[in-house]
Order: sequence, then C-alpha cells, then structure tokens
Amino acid sequence: MKSIRWLILSTLCIALLPSCLNTGVKTLGKKVVGGTGTPTTDADSFSITAAYRKDVSPDDGLTVTLQGTIGVASANLVNLCGAAGASCTCEFYQGTSDTAPKGSSSVGISSSNNSYSCVINNGGVDPDLFTYVKIKTTDGAKTSGLIKIDTTLTLEQVLGSLDKKKVRKIFRYECQRTFFEGEGVNANAINCTASQRLGIVSAPYNFYLYQSQEDTNFPAYTVSTFDGDICERTDFFKVNCTGATPVLRYGLYKQSAAPFIVGVTMTKAPEGDNSTEIFGYAALPDNAGNCPLGLIKIRPYVVQPPSIIAGMFTNPDGQPSPGSSFINVSNNLNNTLVEAETDAPAANSYTVTRQPNAYTGGPGSGGPRCNANPPPQDENIGSCKNATFAGSTTALTASYNSLTPVVCAIPRDLLTGI
Repeated sequence: MKSIRWLILSTLCIALLPSCLNTGVKTLGKKVVGGTGTPTTDADSFSITAAYRKDVSPDDGLTVTLQGTIGVASANLVNLCGAAGASCTCEFYQGTSDTAPKGSSSVGISSSNNSYSCVINNGGVDPDLFTYVKIKTTDGAKTSGLIKIDTTLTLEQVLGSLDKKKVRKIFRYECQRTFFEGEGVNANAINCTASQRLGIVSAPYNFYLYQSQEDTNFPAYTVSTFDGDICERTDFFKVNCTGATPVLRYGLYKQSAAPFIVGVTMTKAPEGDNSTEIFGYAALPDNAGNCPLGLIKIRPYVVQPPSIIAGMFTNPDGQPSPGSSFINVSNNLNNTLVEAETDAPAANSYTVTRQPNAYTGGPGSGGPRCNANPPPQDENIGSCKNATFAGSTTALTASYNSLTPVVCAIPRDLLTGI
C-alpha cells in the first residue's frame, strides 16, 4: 500500500494525503469470467472492459480512457504496449463503417490501474462524432475490435466488482478562528489594559468528514471556545463552527483495493485527540497524468496569509493598531483545501476580516472602549465585558497555491443515493 500525506503546520492543521474498473470481467481468451457482459474486443489480443470520454462543454474532451481487466497478470496492457505505452496507439471511428479513422496524438498507461489513455487527434472534428475506438500495437500485429466509447458512467461501472457500500463520501466544512489586535495583544497572550482598543480578527479554516453506508466520522464535527475569558468576556470563540454545513466534494474507497491504493490522511476537526485518520484510498494517474476510468483529479491547495502586524489597520480614532495575535510564524496559520482541479480556488479567495470595538460616541469622541463603564469607575480594570464589536472590514486577501501530488477520486455526481 502506498500512503501520501499533506500537512498544514498550525493548531488548525489539515493533514491530507496523502473496483476493479470493469463492466464484465474478461480474461485473455474468448470467454467472460465473473461477469455478465459479452466480449466486444478481440480478447486474444486485448482484454478491454470499457472505454470512456468525458463529454464536456465546450467540446474539448479529447482524452479517451480504456480500462483493461484488473487482477489478471496476463491481461495487463503493458505486456503489449510497453511500460510507457509507446508500443500501442488508438484509432477513433465515427461509426462502424468508418474507413478513415483518426489516430491518437498522445498516449498514457498505468500498470497498477491496467488502464490506457489516448488523445483524439481530431483535426478540428467535433469529438462527439467519434463513437468507437480501437487499440492496437504500433506494428499492427495486434488489434482490438471496435469498442463503444461511453460518455456517461454509473458508480457500478467505475467500481466493477468492488462493494459500493465501502465508498466514503468526503465532505468539507469551514470554521472561523478568532484572533485579536489592540493594546496588550501579542502573538501568544493578551494583557487587558485600561481604556483598551481591541479588535477581533477572523480567518476561515477548513476540515473534512466522511460518510459511507458502513461508517462515518461526523460526530467529530465540533464547536469550541476559549478556555477562561478574554478581558472578562467568555463569548469569544476560539474556533466557531456554528452553522457550518458539510458539503460533498468527492469520494474515496474505504480500503486498499486496485485501483484505489493511495492512503489519504485528513483532519476531521479543529481540536481533539486522534482527529487525524485515513479517510480512504485514491488512485494514481497514469504516466500521461490521466485518471482511471471515470475518476477525477484532486490535489491540495495551500494559502499562506501574511502576518497582521502593528500598523496594518487604522483604528476608528485614526491611530494605527498597536499589535495582533495573527502572526503566521513558521506557516502555522496556513490553510489547506483538497479539491478537484475543476474546483480550484479562485485568486484572492482567502479573506481575513476585522471587527473593531465599537466606540459609543464615534471616532475621537472619547467614549468608553473596552471598559465596562465610563471612567473613572472602571478605568484601570481593562474590561471588555460590556463592549460591542461592529463594522466588519476586510483585513487582507490571499491566494491559494497548488501543491502535489495529484491523485484520483470518485466524482461527486456518481455518489447520489449511497
């Protein structure tokens, strides 16, 4: 088993990463074993169970994936096509009577997935017109029959003989983490000073959960607050997940079974013991970067928001903020998403906001700041007990950067009903 892990260094880290694909299993020879389908290819040469092209708009879905029989060494496509796939090629047909097929512009192969991918050299022809494919050796000695190209798949086709009860749906949810700025604030502590100006800094962090017909870790979904109080207040959330809705992203397989052989480790909650575990298994792309039949590419994206330092903001009285606890030292405040490449986060999509202590009399009025009552009664206690916070503004925006590795997961549109 291969295992890949992605790790965020913070108290709210996300540690991440890191079926047989058939429709009627066939062996070399002219019979069907363990399935109900009938061979559609020359099984003496190639044992292909399905061919698939993702039909996308605009029509740029030119990659066709051919799935070979899994678990039969003699049926592995590298035997005929070579370790790099270069000893084979594809031909694409507009129908069974087409006598002028198009060739492939590039190819890829995976021994572990027993899959072969080829790109239609369409020459400007609408790829929707190509309805059949052949795979053959470049010397012409071995060739398959015409294989129908599917543009839609079911989960059962993707999994083959694997049990769909073991497919884990992966959900993402977002929590807000609280930081502070103002007098007496530093990266590790807050000293409550007299007539304190205090601002709340809020930043989003993401976590993941899984759910299958057999198990779930949804109980890990939590809300936590600061221990004790901040300047006599106990309602500041350290991590606020209230109202967060877990959103389905993609699927992984519960256990290691070809082609799902890459362990994916993720963090299910902001805090708590044993919050990190293997969520499931993904597949690897072939040597051309294409996923096995019907799977999609997922990868990690990390954002490294810069520290908020003194002078970053101007307080309502026109003075610069004197300090902040949002200090991204050693990247401990980085945030990571693991998403399909088609769902890559947009530029400047990570937003940190600030909510200042609301002055009762407006800027420059001399009204009470965080003190519970106007001076002189509580002038020196540094209390924010009765203070209000309002006027949320954008502190900064930052962009996510894509990371490696790229692995292959089950698309969410195949996960309905499980």
